[in-house]
Amino acid sequence: MCRFSRSVFPATIFFTLALTAVTIGQEQYRAMPFRPDLIDRSKSTFALTFAPDGRTFYFTQMDTLPNGAYGGTMYESRLVDDAWSEPRVLEFSGQYKDYDPVPSPDGRKIYFMSVRPIKGTTPRSDSDMWVVERRGSGWAEPRHLGAAVNSDMYDGNPGVTVAGTLYFFSTRPGGLGSSDMYRSRLVNGEYTKPENLGAPVNTEDWEGPHYIDPAERFLLFYSGRPGGYGKGGDLYVSYNTADGWSEPENLGAAVNTEDSSITPYIDPGKKWLYFGRMDKQGRKSLFYIDIKATSIKLELPPAMN
Repeated sequence: MCRFSRSVFPATIFFTLALTAVTIGQEQYRAMPFRPDLIDRSKSTFALTFAPDGRTFYFTQMDTLPNGAYGGTMYESRLVDDAWSEPRVLEFSGQYKDYDPVPSPDGRKIYFMSVRPIKGTTPRSDSDMWVVERRGSGWAEPRHLGAAVNSDMYDGNPGVTVAGTLYFFSTRPGGLGSSDMYRSRLVNGEYTKPENLGAPVNTEDWEGPHYIDPAERFLLFYSGRPGGYGKGGDLYVSYNTADGWSEPENLGAAVNTEDSSITPYIDPGKKWLYFGRMDKQGRKSLFYIDIKATSIKLELPPAMN
């Protein structure tokens, strides 16, 4: 197994790039490429997440699959003997197009989206949400989340709260735009009918990949709404208040640029914001930045709705 020093976390090698910086007080903050010593930047990579203990990270990489299709494969890297291991394909990924691995708050499950079939071997034409549970040192067989939350359209980027509420995006009919954010509460072990988060989170445009605070106090998400920095879309934050979800705030110029910013995630230590950027050619790369450089507020009262 190839090992890499973690002498500086989360990145050990930095590139000289034309990256937007922000100055707050005496400090200057700049988004930097994530682990270029580990991640193959010649390939599209995005949707970075961490296990709750911070000792394993997961991400999606675009690969050529065994059936010849080009699509997502989910990878992991583990911290072993003070070094990050070479990323390897998760044992339940690599055959079908799989995307956006998101651990549960207790780390016992990983939620993800996939075109894998529920039965048979023919991939689906849309994507559904799946979950896989820990079994010993490995993982059990992935389980389809069922018709209560999945539809005949694209459903994906699932994330869960401590209470078990499932947040996801969907292109199903009845939304405000081409893709909306939804949530489904877990009641007596069963998911309730998905609830569209409505305005102002959702618009007539596209709202998609997100990060939900485990305590459900705020939501980070991608949106193609007008007025942003990116030509394709920016990252926003909305807070869970007594009056509903607050008016989304753009995360600012240090995060959002002319390139689209996607797949936000906050590390378990609540210090770093991780996200993807998609350039004009459609290639995605992983970045991170100190949360202080963004408009995200972490000192918040309990979720109100």
